[in-house]
Amino acid sequence: MERQPLDESANLIRFSLPDLLPAGHSLVVHPNLLIVTLIRQEGTEAQIVQQCKLSVNGIAVLLPLVQLAPDYCPYHVLLASLFPNLGSADDFAHTLQRADGEDLSYVMRPLRRAIRSLVGCLRMFGLEVHSLRGNGYLLRPYGKKISTSHLISFKQP
Repeated sequence: MERQPLDESANLIRFSLPDLLPAGHSLVVHPNLLIVTLIRQEGTEAQIVQQCKLSVNGIAVLLPLVQLAPDYCPYHVLLASLFPNLGSADDFAHTLQRADGEDLSYVMRPLRRAIRSLVGCLRMFGLEVHSLRGNGYLLRPYGKKISTSHLISFKQP
């Protein structure tokens, strides 16, 4: 994954996701305007293929997902992005290790809601979010099955 700032004044970030998008395509995220655009580059011409507007929480969880793609994004990283004023990724990792049952559900509910808000937009781009139970979320091409046997769970018994 290659991350390129397009224009500092506009705060646009381009993500080329060669393992996830067709050749010549990339995602452009404008965090301030909450807009995500799929573009196709042909030579020096760029064409908008699809565009959607997300919620603040949607953008907050989309950014770490695309930054870590094609690898998965752990829950604690997503939570730290969703709630930057409540702690670091390490703080959330510690919270998740201590939480169980109802407490874990309480912590994860806003994250699940934010991930669900991405579904329609990502589907337009040919992508989907796959849940890796006990680990995090993963971006993948829509409808593609993946093997998760190589992943290591961070959840402690």
